[in-house]
Amino acid sequence: GSLLDLGVYCVSIIRRIANEEPIDVKSFAKLNDEGVDTSFTGIMKFPSNILGHFDCSLTSQFSCGYSAIGTKGKLLVDHGGMVPWAGEEFRVKHWSGEEYKEFIIPSANHYELMIEDFSNALLNGTQLEFDLQDSISNAKVMDALLDDT
Repeated sequence: GSLLDLGVYCVSIIRRIANEEPIDVKSFAKLNDEGVDTSFTGIMKFPSNILGHFDCSLTSQFSCGYSAIGTKGKLLVDHGGMVPWAGEEFRVKHWSGEEYKEFIIPSANHYELMIEDFSNALLNGTQLEFDLQDSISNAKVMDALLDDT
């Protein structure tokens, strides 16, 4: 369904922004006749009192961006921010008080970046950007969200 197909990216980026694991989750899903979640909304609460929420859908207009809003500023990542599409740049907009900056991230092939990361780990012993423990932690949050629906 939509959580396991699309929501995995949302959960991952929220966990990275919070830099900790959620202590509580809530979720809501719209199921089709076969019981598959075609739309999904998740809420995560973190130990530092950060709240993260996301929605994903297999049936709505495509959207692939995110934002982070705090007491000192806001970050908005437009379309393409979850996965850098080959041939397409994307924008990161940052507000800090009244100050505004915009960054343009050049296009990239995300499959190539993943292969390079894995190759560097194998050949040069570098740390993977997303290691096995990160994947396990993400899967635990996904399971908790599914259990709450």
